[in-house]
Amino acid sequence: KMTLLIDGLLEMSRVQRRELEYTDVDLSALAQQAVKDMQERFPQRVVASVIQADCHARADQRLAVSILENLIGNAWKYSSKVKAASVSFGRLPAGSVIPKGVGLVPNGCPDDYGIFFVRDNGAGFDMDHAENLFESFKRLHSERDFEGSGIGLATVRRIVEKHGGSIWVEAYVGQGATFYFTLPLA
Repeated sequence: KMTLLIDGLLEMSRVQRRELEYTDVDLSALAQQAVKDMQERFPQRVVASVIQADCHARADQRLAVSILENLIGNAWKYSSKVKAASVSFGRLPAGSVIPKGVGLVPNGCPDDYGIFFVRDNGAGFDMDHAENLFESFKRLHSERDFEGSGIGLATVRRIVEKHGGSIWVEAYVGQGATFYFTLPLA
């Protein structure tokens, strides 16, 4: 557990210091790879995945990998107690109404940013307790139920903010969660 914590803290530190190298990043391909990695790590689990094609952003490739690994890893983890688990990734169409939630919900989304999401049908949580979800070491579920360090979402938040974006979540107990984030469009 201590190794996980130290690794997480080191990752957050690297995110803060890293100079961004913007490129056209195929987020759909990164999401596919993150799902494939989870399937290889947990071959006994059957999880339906839907990855929207052609979701691109102008972002730092390595940091975009970290966003999707963390969010898809969480979706995989928190849907582990659901028989017909599902995880999806995509982008909302331009001009969509911005879903409400908790976190750094934007008042609007600039035209040159896209709203992306990772959704699962897992444990979900009570939104009344989600205020500090994107802070280090803040958890909404017991470690007995779902292991983890409590650093992943804080890291994702820092990466998204470093790209000038926002991140927020909408969830319901027993119905899963949807994490939304904005990144510059390619």
